[in-house]
Amino acid sequence: MDLATGDIDLTIQFGLDVWPGLQAEKLVGAGYYIIGHPDLMRRLTVKSPKDMLLAPWLLERKFTEPEHILKLRGLDLAQSAITRIAINALVLATEQAGLGHAIQPKFLVDADVAEGR
Repeated sequence: MDLATGDIDLTIQFGLDVWPGLQAEKLVGAGYYIIGHPDLMRRLTVKSPKDMLLAPWLLERKFTEPEHILKLRGLDLAQSAITRIAINALVLATEQAGLGHAIQPKFLVDADVAEGR
């Protein structure tokens, strides 16, 4: 969607991106979890965050913030197996099926984490 030339006057976007030609104002920040299905986590030997790089990763195709967040914490996914998925709802569903790890905003997965899912 081209927000600069379209018929939209206001939109709420999620992310760190800069939107050329648009006025942007931060509304709220979001914390993140690295998440993995309990069955997938049991199959891995995770003694440090870097061990997570050996796991399969699920990332939204056009949303780059998760990779940026991981890099800031010393986790570069360049050598990891990554499946890129069109939208985050499918990333989350695929992770919930145990097919890989993802990084998600806490507010989306708080209930799953609290219940051990």
